[in-house]
Amino acid sequence: MVKVENKETLRLLTKRFMKMNRARNIIAVIAIMLTSLLFTSLFVGSVSMILSKRATEIKQFMDSSHAIAQNLSEEDAERLQKTIEQDEDVERYGSGIFLGAGMDERFGFSVEVRYADENMAESFNCLPTTGRLPEKENEVALSSTILESLGVTPKIGEEVTMTWEVNPMLKQYKTDTFQICGFWQGDKAVLGQMVWVSEAYAKENRYPVTQEELENGIYNGEKEYSVWYKNLWNLEKKTEKISKAAGFTKAGTGMEVNPAYNLFEEDSFSFSSLIIMILFVILAGYLIIYNIFNISVKTDIRAYGLLKNVGTTGKQLKKIVHMQAWRLSAIGIPIGLLCGYLAGLCMAPSLTADAAN
Repeated sequence: MVKVENKETLRLLTKRFMKMNRARNIIAVIAIMLTSLLFTSLFVGSVSMILSKRATEIKQFMDSSHAIAQNLSEEDAERLQKTIEQDEDVERYGSGIFLGAGMDERFGFSVEVRYADENMAESFNCLPTTGRLPEKENEVALSSTILESLGVTPKIGEEVTMTWEVNPMLKQYKTDTFQICGFWQGDKAVLGQMVWVSEAYAKENRYPVTQEELENGIYNGEKEYSVWYKNLWNLEKKTEKISKAAGFTKAGTGMEVNPAYNLFEEDSFSFSSLIIMILFVILAGYLIIYNIFNISVKTDIRAYGLLKNVGTTGKQLKKIVHMQAWRLSAIGIPIGLLCGYLAGLCMAPSLTADAAN
């Protein structure tokens, strides 16, 4: 038997076969396109839902960092900070001090007086858009919502008088007049409005809370940290490692992963359901395309038999079929991916409507 080696001949035969079966090829391209469209739109829609849920959780919990540590005494805070600074997985961190709740009958919402460095203020999504964070002891940065409720014009240099609760058990309060050094647009939908004071003011006026008082629910004067890792892989393990290294062994103490990044918990997305949907789309598309090509091969079986008789090997016949499949895929897959991406973007607003509310 004479073996045909000419690749140009195989390409020519592939081209002739495709011209012979234009109707079938159109159906195959449509099937490939629809499969790509379904897979891409499902992927884009799922990613949109996940990102929307994360944004909603970040807004709800008022923290965009990967891990958080709250309700720390001075001793625990120093130990944890040293561990964070030495950990190679940590990209950056922020620290803060909770002084107390803002007290004013004009507030129709929760107000918290705190110190925060730039990273901590960023994690709360409360960085001043006008001005800066406080540096001097008599400076303050706060949301426009608080200023409006107090009847103060949002303007750098204006004075504002604030009263905050030093210790809720002892009913101790402190009132001071500050100079506005920064402010941002407030959002009444979040858990609380922030008032940032300087580090010097916080250290001088914070309540010296003890570990026993923290365990009994008194958080005035507690220190806290927000941590960002270099990537989002194994957040639980990284956070647990830092907590253990800092000496926190009791459940509920030390650092915890930000709930906004726990996307596949019981009350969140079902990871298994998402995988099953993707596999179903892949399987359905595979069966459709496979059956089309299977029918195509059986239709052309006589022509393949004639080629076999004139010296074409089984390997070369397979190559002809594969070349047809690649050419059809080169047409159907890009169109399907583009249409699927556009369909996913169009579906995203309706898919994320509940999460956004």
